[in-house]
Amino acid sequence: VLFRSDGTGYPMGLTKSQMSVQARIMAIADIFEALTARDRPYKKGKTLSQAMRILGFMKNDAHIDVDLFDIFVKEKIYLKYAESYLDPEQIDEVQIQGQSAHDGLFVHGRRTIGFQIVVLDLLRVIGSQAREDQHTDDGNYPLHHI
Repeated sequence: VLFRSDGTGYPMGLTKSQMSVQARIMAIADIFEALTARDRPYKKGKTLSQAMRILGFMKNDAHIDVDLFDIFVKEKIYLKYAESYLDPEQIDEVQIQGQSAHDGLFVHGRRTIGFQIVVLDLLRVIGSQAREDQHTDDGNYPLHHI
């Protein structure tokens, strides 16, 4: 489910305020997993940098939650997922605000619960930040702000 600020979100025409935080987290996780999935018969899984670039465009176009995507990037949740579930040839360097976000990773394991890992990681970060001081000028993302 995607939202749009003008109420033309897919598939139900939802705006951000009409979607729960959990649904907006699921949207980011679902899109990221679909972009990088290598087990689809109709397409090859995208590299990490390609997937992040597409999500960045979606953020800029207000198709996904801007604040949640910033957490996804800041906390390097995409990188944690890549370490466990992407093939080595899919993991390339991701440039974020002029800085390298890739440290030369080796991948092992299988994609069995990867989607849930992304969702749970985002929920963990939001939950811990909601319990912290509610000041937003320190870089945190309080729950009421999201």
